[in-house]
Amino acid sequence: MDVNFEDISLMLLPGRNPPRHLLAKYNAAYLCWRETWLHYQTEMQQDKLLHSDSFTRQEEIMAIFYKEECAALIFCRHVDFTEEATIHDSYFEVWPELAIRKLCKHGKKVLVFSQFTLSSKFRKAYLGIDWKALLVGLCYERFVRSDCDAGATAARVQKHMEEAVYKVNGTPLFKNLPYHETQSVDLVGFFHDQVSPSVVPGIGELAEAIFDEASIAVSTIQEKFVKIRKKAA
Repeated sequence: MDVNFEDISLMLLPGRNPPRHLLAKYNAAYLCWRETWLHYQTEMQQDKLLHSDSFTRQEEIMAIFYKEECAALIFCRHVDFTEEATIHDSYFEVWPELAIRKLCKHGKKVLVFSQFTLSSKFRKAYLGIDWKALLVGLCYERFVRSDCDAGATAARVQKHMEEAVYKVNGTPLFKNLPYHETQSVDLVGFFHDQVSPSVVPGIGELAEAIFDEASIAVSTIQEKFVKIRKKAA
């Protein structure tokens, strides 16, 4: 199927209080996240409630849209390990001390990517596009355009997310860390001197082009920490 790549767009949305003109896109991103993670919880045999504040407390929601549909998204936020509070951040609760030391080898400012979310409709190369690879390729673009010293993510092995992350040359910090009774993750770092555009054919170029035209709706308070600059033409 032929795809008009102009129908694919990227939005960096705040986790809460979106601009009114972006409310429809914000709601679409939230519903994509909720439906996907309710399904994941069923797979992992978890019966806990999925509260919306897991979404609304995020600094950035980086969401890919195909026309008006949210195809995929990931959460982004910035932490600084010079702050004592970061050491006790719940995200890093399962991270071994050695993995954190490796993560901070170039500096203490870290861009955290969490909850890779891919709508069920956009799996298995829907429309001939590897949407998972595209989401990871956009994470690469988000990181290299930041002034953070490192990026961090926990990639679920059972969903083969670690394979996608390694295709942008993410660095394994700890492999097959038990995450749940039936799940494990690879703890992965992004470093400016190691990451590279996706090796999946066409994805690196597509991710760069989409990010160049991204709609950025995060607040100026967040932007003072990490400045997104479009690459020179």
